[in-house]
Amino acid sequence: MTKLKSCTHFLGVFLCMVISSITWAGLYPAKVTFQHMLANKDVVLGEVRAMYQDSDGFMWLGGWNALVRYDGYEFRQFDLLREDASGVTSTKVKGTVDILEDSRDTLWFATANGVVVYDRNKERLVQLENDANQAASIKDVFINQFLELPSGHILAVSEGGVFSIDPKTLNYTAYLPKAEGLNSQD
Repeated sequence: MTKLKSCTHFLGVFLCMVISSITWAGLYPAKVTFQHMLANKDVVLGEVRAMYQDSDGFMWLGGWNALVRYDGYEFRQFDLLREDASGVTSTKVKGTVDILEDSRDTLWFATANGVVVYDRNKERLVQLENDANQAASIKDVFINQFLELPSGHILAVSEGGVFSIDPKTLNYTAYLPKAEGLNSQD
């Protein structure tokens, strides 16, 4: 009698599974297709290491080869523009690994070449420059991550130390590791 009960129980469970799979199969399409959004575009993003949706709704994608903003319809690649006596030069933003939007709605990008900030008014990127008064350079340093402090200062973390950045002036203080811990070099 127990064999009959367990056999009946097994058949009941099996029938429920078959009926539910047939029911669910009708709700989903037989074939799912994907569209490559960057196909036939002039953007070579590479491996995406950072994604962020900002307060304006834009999606930012940081890759090894580029920094791209997506508005839901089109991709726009952002490069660093530098002006000097010889004119304007353009450099790709490479190795973006972290994106932070601070409490002032400023976008910060941690890259393989230092800290990059987005100027919303001019719709352009600005790279933080080295300060001769600091013991450590912030430009051309691989920045790994950001953190906003309650004071509003931005901490930029690298393998060589931590940089505390004043978001109003973009001046920074470098804290370098020593045997006792981090020490300011200002």
